[in-house]
Amino acid sequence: KFRIIYTGAHGPANGLDVVIGAAKRLLQYEQLHFILIGDGPEKARLMDVVKTESVHNVTFVNPVPKRLIPAVLQEADLLLHTLKPLDVFQHGISPNKLFDYLASGKPIIMSANPANDIVRQSGAGITVEAGNERALAEGILTMYCLGSDERTALGQSGRDYVERYHSMEVLGDQLLGLLTKVCETNPSRQT
Repeated sequence: KFRIIYTGAHGPANGLDVVIGAAKRLLQYEQLHFILIGDGPEKARLMDVVKTESVHNVTFVNPVPKRLIPAVLQEADLLLHTLKPLDVFQHGISPNKLFDYLASGKPIIMSANPANDIVRQSGAGITVEAGNERALAEGILTMYCLGSDERTALGQSGRDYVERYHSMEVLGDQLLGLLTKVCETNPSRQT
């Protein structure tokens, strides 16, 4: 199976209905399988939809401890990040799961409309329109049809990006620079 993995909250803002819709459109591709890991207020309803509509290429998995997420992500062929098309995301996003995904070195498909498209910026995969199950299904097929070397290269681009711009060392240096600047411009605040 080609494993398409989502980890995280199953809440209203996550827009997981688009995943179920895309999975339903892809039922004829028996090698594609969606694995949704996590919990939240929408999970029971989504499970009912999958059962009622016989979307047999989707499996729900209970949450796993954060420390196990890197190992779980290594089992994926493609990582999935979705957000509902909400105005608030026009101001940008910074979800922890996206940085976990980038660090995993796996390719990503994102169904969202953020102001800051980290997936596209990093070269880690593709972004499709939020809430558009047809676009998500087509994007997944595009990623599936890439050769494994091409998917590996996308994943490596994401890994390189997160190391270059979001590692603890880089972020620590940025914080130190900001604190130093504040202290230099406001000597009364120095301790």
